Formats: sequence, structure tokens, C-alpha cells
Amino acid sequence: MAEEQAAEMAQEQEPDYKAMYEQAQTQLDAAKADAEKWKSMSRKNEARAKAAAERSDNAEIAALQDKLAAMEHERDLNAWVHKAIKDNGLTLDDAPLISANTEEEVIERAKALKTRIDNAPKFSPYKDSGETKAKAKTPEQVFADFMKGLN
Repeated sequence: MAEEQAAEMAQEQEPDYKAMYEQAQTQLDAAKADAEKWKSMSRKNEARAKAAAERSDNAEIAALQDKLAAMEHERDLNAWVHKAIKDNGLTLDDAPLISANTEEEVIERAKALKTRIDNAPKFSPYKDSGETKAKAKTPEQVFADFMKGLN
């Protein structure tokens, strides 16, 4: 009997390796499934991030290209205005009066401005009383008269 008791006792103390193996295998399968789930989500997020970065880069490139085109147009417009001013005998003070978007419009408006300036009525800076430049007072005389009035 002692042998039977010893065998029972040994059997009770010995763990159930098969059950432990099956439990570990179940945990391993669950961990593998969880890892595969996270790996799949990571791939999806990576693809989304790349697509977003490309869209962002494309939008930034398009914005820079638009800005460059606007700057080039402004440079060309300034060159056209200066050429039209020179060709029509206008001054740089007349440049802001020429507003256009194309070279043809600039030339047309510069010619129209020149025509208006040439056809504008001439006026004399002297009084209507018929004073001539010789009879007009110099700035010094005007100042002297002003000072006399203060006394």
C-alpha cells in the first residue's frame, strides 16, 4: 500500500503538462491573432499617412506654383508698363494710371492716356487777371508780403 500511496502522491504533485501546453498554445494563438490585427491596422495607417503626405505635398507644390506664376505675371506687367511709358513719352508718375492684365491692354491704355494728356486743356498757374510771368510775384515776394501782414 505504501507504494500505491506514493504513486498517487507523485501523480498529484506532477502538473498536467498537456493542459498547460494547450493553455499556452491558446494564449500564443490569441497573441498571434492580436499581433496580426495590429500589423494590419499599422499597414492601413501607413498607407493613409503616405496618401495624406502626398496630398499635402501636392497642395503645397500647387500653392507655390500659383505664387510663382503671380510673381512672374507681376514682373512681366511691370516690364510692359515701363516699356509702354517709355514708348509713349509718359513719366513714371503716370505708371499707376495704367492698369491692365495683358501686354496689349497696357499698350492700349498707355496710348489712351497719352492722347488724354495731349488733348487736356492747358492752364496757366497765374491769375485770370492777365498777369504774366514777368509781373507775377516770386515766392520771396509772397513771403515778404506775408511777413508784413503779421506786423
